[in-house]
Amino acid sequence: MANRERGEVEIEIEGKTYVMRPTFNALCEAEDKAGTGISGIASRFSKQQAGVRDVAALIYGGLVGGGVHTFSFEDVGEAIQKKGFGYYVMPAVNLLRNALRGDAPNGEELEEEKRAQVSA
Repeated sequence: MANRERGEVEIEIEGKTYVMRPTFNALCEAEDKAGTGISGIASRFSKQQAGVRDVAALIYGGLVGGGVHTFSFEDVGEAIQKKGFGYYVMPAVNLLRNALRGDAPNGEELEEEKRAQVSA
């Protein structure tokens, strides 16, 4: 089961559920496989120009970060081909969002902090 506090995201591949984690190693793997930095990957997603390689890179990196070494990058590509690009986009986007957010508090926690500072 994914730990959302750690930015983990669940993904199903070939009928089995795995946990992806946006670790430093995971992001380096994703950058290497995508051929650009994490900001380049994020830019392509934000412009709706992300391709199969970007999605596969994030998923592969996330699996490595989650301690899953069962799949090669090519295996991830084959899984995308079998199940469809659309099926894997959201887990990749969620992992990317969590990686970019890091340990920053969510919006609700930020509002509580602001209220506490104002009332102090």
